[in-house]
Amino acid sequence: MLRAKNDAALAISLVALIISLGVFLRTPTAEEVADEILKRSTLQLQPKPIELGEIPKQPDIPYLTVESAEHKALAREGSVEVVTKYGEKQVLKIPFTGQVSSLIFGPDGKSIAIVTKGTAEMQMWSLETKQRL
Repeated sequence: MLRAKNDAALAISLVALIISLGVFLRTPTAEEVADEILKRSTLQLQPKPIELGEIPKQPDIPYLTVESAEHKALAREGSVEVVTKYGEKQVLKIPFTGQVSSLIFGPDGKSIAIVTKGTAEMQMWSLETKQRL
């Protein structure tokens, strides 16, 4: 009888051990795996903030500014000043009449489109060659 009690206690302990191991060593669900992958990938892909240089503004002259991830631009009276994320400053002397209504950076970051008010003229310019496209 003593042996039967020992065998029963051993069996109960073994079952409890298997259940507790199952809780700690269980296979994660597909949703848990996807959440973990997403969490790790977003932590590694966080963009670093880009410090852009300042472009001086003259309050008496109308201007328009625009920023992208890599550039900051200011347009006023026939010129567009562009500061890159590396601190390089470019001044494009662009012949246009009227005020600029829109500045749009190209998807490659190497060009800029300028739309003027009134005439609604649009010009594309290369930031590398400073030539009209």
